[in-house]
Order: sequence, then structure tokens, then C-alpha cells
Amino acid sequence: MGIMRDELDHEIDLRECVKIAVKQKKVVLGVFFVSVFSVAARVFLLPRVYEVSMFIEPPVNAITDVGVQNFDSVANIKALIESGVHDVGIIEELHLQEKELHFDVTQPKDTRLIKISLKRSTDGVDAGKKILAKLLEKLALGYKTIIEDKRSRIDNQIRTIRGLINKEEGEIKLNATQLEVLADRERQLVVEINEAKSNSAKLFEKQDAAFVRSDSKNDATVLFYTAVQQNMNHVSQLKSDLADAKNKSKDLADAMGSLRNDMDANRIEIENQNLLKNDVQNLLMLREPHVSPRPVGPKRKESILIAGAVGLIVGVLSALFIERWKTTFA
Repeated sequence: MGIMRDELDHEIDLRECVKIAVKQKKVVLGVFFVSVFSVAARVFLLPRVYEVSMFIEPPVNAITDVGVQNFDSVANIKALIESGVHDVGIIEELHLQEKELHFDVTQPKDTRLIKISLKRSTDGVDAGKKILAKLLEKLALGYKTIIEDKRSRIDNQIRTIRGLINKEEGEIKLNATQLEVLADRERQLVVEINEAKSNSAKLFEKQDAAFVRSDSKNDATVLFYTAVQQNMNHVSQLKSDLADAKNKSKDLADAMGSLRNDMDANRIEIENQNLLKNDVQNLLMLREPHVSPRPVGPKRKESILIAGAVGLIVGVLSALFIERWKTTFA
């Protein structure tokens, strides 16, 4: 029963409030219209505000199969901009009248981009573009040293690899010269072997003649055997020298092939290092600072609606206050 009475009293109070508001409608409407018109006059007199923005990419350290590796995170860059560390320099260099700048820094979803924007009145959008460009210049200057250091280390690596290639080219030329010498030696040994074989044939002819003239065939046989044995030993030595020369030629040819493979691998490595160097880049502006096609402020409709709601509430409260005053002090 108590709850029902409370609900009934509440309903009666609401009805009473409505009656009072209707009775004091001039007060309610007066406060409402004053609130709406004062806010409307203010927002329509305020200059239109536009958003000036740009999109940048963080500085890139490397691009791998896993993805892009940045020198710095978006969060750190955002914190750096919002800290205002570059504001004073920008204001002084562009001769601005402002005491501080207010940048809005966000990261579009599913991207590695950074959107930097600020709000400017119609006559300040050109200055806004210059401010963003100057901010990018100062941010890039902060990363310039580590970018140059990274590229310098890559250049040193490339120079080292080129030095290896030059050394390998020198070894290949030296081996080629030695191969020519060995080739001449092989040709000479072949000639000497053929000559030695020819000498053997001549020795056999001399043996036959010696048998015919000699009274002692045993003496002729010993002499022949000694000469043939010496000639055979000479041929054997020549063949051994020829085999050694061919083995050395083969070793040199294999070494040259290995050196050429190393040179090809080093050339590929230089290409890879150049690609790495090209991947390394400073902050990059993807598009020149852009002005929003429509103003982003002041929000006239929202301001007037809020003013109307507040004015209505204050008007009703004022009506209730006046009615209570009359009831109490009448």
C-alpha cells in the first residue's frame, strides 16, 4: 500500500509540474528561446573550422617475409608529437602567433599509417598545411642519423663484398695464367713422349743391325737392353709428369669454377644488400596535407539542440521556482 501511495504521489507531482509549466508557459518559453537564440547567435558567428590532415608512414628499418620492421613504433611517434617537443620550433620558424599547437594523432585500423591532423579556421588552412609539413620535416630530422647509419653500414658491407669479388677475379686470372702454362707443358710432354716412343723404334732397328755386325751378340743385347730400359724409364717419367700436369689443371679448373660460384653468390648478395638499403627509409608523407571538404566545426545543429533541451529544463525549473515562491510568500 505504501508503494502504491508513493507512485500515486509521484504521478500527482508530475501532473502538478505539467500544470505549473503550462501556467508559467511564458517563463518556460522565454528561457527556452533565450537559450536557443543566444547559443545559435554564438555558433553562427563563430568561424567555420576545417580539418587539415596528412598521412605518413613510420621510418622503415627492413622489409622481411614476416612484414615491415619500423625503426620506431606508431605509439612512440604519437607520444612524441603529442608531447609538443617540436611545437616551439614550428611556431618560431613559421612566425605563428599561437602559443601551442594541438595535433590529433591516430592510426587508421589495419594499417601501419599515422594520421596527423589539426583544426583550422577558413583563413588558417594554408598555415595548417605549412605546420604539418614543418612537423614532418622535424620528425624526419630526428630519424636522419639512424637512417644514415643503417645505410652506411650496408654500404660498408657492399664494399667488403666487392673487395672479395675483386680478390676472386685476381685469383681466377692467376689460375688462368697457370692453366695456360700447364697446357703448354702438357703439349710439350706429349711431344716428348712421342719422341721417346720414336726413339724406342729406332733402338729396335739399331739392335737388328748390331746383331748382324757384332761378333758378340751378348754385348749387343746388353747395350740394347740398357738403352731400351733407359728410354722406357724416360717415357714413364714423362707420362707421370703429364698426369701430374693434368691433375693440376683439373684442380685449377675446379678452383676457378668454385671462385666463379663464389663471385656469383657475392654479386647476388650485393643485390640483396642494395634491396635492403632501398627498404631503409625515413618518415614518408603519402599525400600532401589535405583540407576536409566540409567544415568539422562548430557543430551548429548539435549545439542548438543541446541548448534547446537545457533551456527547456531550466525554464520548467524556473516556472516551478516562481510558483513555489508565490505559494510560499503570497
